Amino acid sequence: MRAISGGPNVVEFIAAYRELDRVFVVMNLFPHDDIFSLIHKMPLDETLQYMRNLFIALHHIHRYRVIHRDVKPANFLYNRAQRRYLLVDFGLSHFTSSTQKRKSSVEKSPSAKENVVYSSPIGLPPTVSFV
Repeated sequence: MRAISGGPNVVEFIAAYRELDRVFVVMNLFPHDDIFSLIHKMPLDETLQYMRNLFIALHHIHRYRVIHRDVKPANFLYNRAQRRYLLVDFGLSHFTSSTQKRKSSVEKSPSAKENVVYSSPIGLPPTVSFV
């Protein structure tokens, strides 16, 4: 995770430590607005900038073969006054090797493709991996 740390619009990881069965990650404080109070009021150009900066962050982490797996407004912080953005919460992220097979179980089953709907990863059992 250090490779992606502090990249464009990506949170900087300062330190991490383990205590029994818990892992703690230390990051810089990032003052941000409540995106849910802004999201329906933002003009189109501001929304496009928000999305553009999200794609910049995703492009950066994907270059290092990191898949976030929990992209949502609550995990892409926005400081409106400073026009700064930050992708956070890599708790469900996954590192892929360059040789790893990239087919999900949905892709393996042609009949399942017709019934696919979006679901947040929070609803998936911990053993399910789509990478």
